[in-house]
Amino acid sequence: MLSVALPVMPSEILTEAQKKLARVVQQLKEEIALLRAGRASPALLADLTLSAYGTELTLREVATINLAGPQLLVVSPWDKQLQDSILQAIREAGLGLQPLVDGEVIKVPVPSLSEERRRNLLKKANSLTEEARVKVRQIRQEQLKELNQSLNEKEFSEDDFFRLKEELQKMVEETNQRLEELRQQKEAELLG
Repeated sequence: MLSVALPVMPSEILTEAQKKLARVVQQLKEEIALLRAGRASPALLADLTLSAYGTELTLREVATINLAGPQLLVVSPWDKQLQDSILQAIREAGLGLQPLVDGEVIKVPVPSLSEERRRNLLKKANSLTEEARVKVRQIRQEQLKELNQSLNEKEFSEDDFFRLKEELQKMVEETNQRLEELRQQKEAELLG
């Protein structure tokens, strides 16, 4: 029995490209959110890992993280026996934070950033944005290759090919614009 490759629908190529581009934007959004801007944010601690119950868990899985002011986070462990593990995870995270125990909660003051640290974080944001742009270019190349292959196999007309190519380019431009907006928001947050 021969296996025959089913023709790829042009809309499927664009749909796949759109999904991949959306993932790149989401990934940059998450990475940029982790860059500390001198203001306290629960996202700063949420994904820290700690050893609990014989396994590695994130802080958000064992505690509630609340904002108690522009420079203060409050971590409320669900199991008070995890307090030492949480303290250790925060101290060892490399964020320069010094948590304090206050009864059943852990208070984490977030110090203001120095000008030099802000500039370094801005460089990191620029670097992350450029990496995302490279991924966007790679996705565009992959999808163009698929479109060319489908054109060569006569799955659609040349007119359709050029229309699809234009639509793909429009999606790429919109994605790059969104990436730049994310970078500019972080820049304003860091320098503002």
